[in-house]
Amino acid sequence: MSKPIQLTALQIAQAHWTPVPDWVRLLAEYSDKHTQAAASRKIGRSASLVNQVLKQKYPGDLQAVQARVETALKIEMVRCPIMGPIAGSECLKHQGVPYNPGNHMAVALFRQCRRCPNACGRKPHG
Repeated sequence: MSKPIQLTALQIAQAHWTPVPDWVRLLAEYSDKHTQAAASRKIGRSASLVNQVLKQKYPGDLQAVQARVETALKIEMVRCPIMGPIAGSECLKHQGVPYNPGNHMAVALFRQCRRCPNACGRKPHG
């Protein structure tokens, strides 16, 4: 009995996207280097979302996913208005933190992240 052929994430993306967008290629390469589960943790979304994106079957907002992928995997550093230069993945973590009135830094980040140009999947409030 022969073993089924295991496709790489990049091969899956190439089979479903023509051409493969740079950000999808970046997600696939990260998934191949680590795992799809690790890629999902890195971008702060589910492994099923990663799988659906690679297969071009994700029904949601691809621009929001693209922003998260590029921030977490491509951009090494971003300029945070509160903290200065920080890693893109750290920026994503701060964007998802709920309001915490007991910490002055958390309050400042919560307010700034809502209107920051680095905000993923959201337009900055002016």
